[in-house]
Amino acid sequence: MEMPMEAWDYTPSITRYHYFLNKPQFELPVNKQKEWTVFIMEQGECSYRIGESGGMAGPGSFLLCPPHVFFHRSTIHPLTFHFLVFNWLNQSGEPLPPSLYPQETKWTVSNTSRLHSTLALMRDPPAVTGSLLARWRSHLFLDLLRLHWTEQAAPGLAHFHDPLMDKAREVIGQTYAEPCRVRELAVSLNLSHVQFARRFQRAYGLNPSEYIRRLQLQRACRLLTHTPLTLEEIARESGFSNGFYLSRVFSEKMHKSPSQYRAEHRV
Repeated sequence: MEMPMEAWDYTPSITRYHYFLNKPQFELPVNKQKEWTVFIMEQGECSYRIGESGGMAGPGSFLLCPPHVFFHRSTIHPLTFHFLVFNWLNQSGEPLPPSLYPQETKWTVSNTSRLHSTLALMRDPPAVTGSLLARWRSHLFLDLLRLHWTEQAAPGLAHFHDPLMDKAREVIGQTYAEPCRVRELAVSLNLSHVQFARRFQRAYGLNPSEYIRRLQLQRACRLLTHTPLTLEEIARESGFSNGFYLSRVFSEKMHKSPSQYRAEHRV
């Protein structure tokens, strides 16, 4: 997404933000907003068409839709993504003119470690609320925009992620439903528990235990919406010790009970 230098005088101001976890389908397969919108994909896959461009989008993709443009989308695999609605303004409050609109509607960043850590901060911000929270998320999104523009202008600056943490993430992705043994995984990588936690946090914005819990919840969400399994069965399949513990963690993280989530998202 190449941008002329004049566009750097304009910054995003987020008006709405939502984080969707394991969303099976879109309630609105097509819509048009008066403001800019962007989907930042973490997991899953969808097809899309924004104006005259379209295709497929998966993890790490940004889908950017200008104001007053139809945004068509259809879920292929359940999606975990950030949804932002924002204005793109300069210091005088003037909107980004159409002559400076980016030509690409889908883009990525090469620095995956920074992407994951920034998205983690956007999803779970520090203790800020109200207008400060919107400004905090706007700042993080601007950081990702400028990171991408810099990478486009100077490809040699692209960040190479931590291969050892890539390996750890792959192992976790295969074993997260089994009893958690983070210390054993650290030893297998010739790292202390503290070294492993710090490097994983730097690479993905979450410590290993938090990352495992997130995968377990995503698995539970999918089983709730795609199977008739009981809560006890879902707990065993997704790595929780029992249905009661799953219900408690699920309610804390999702702000609704598993039964409420199943009723609202079952398709």
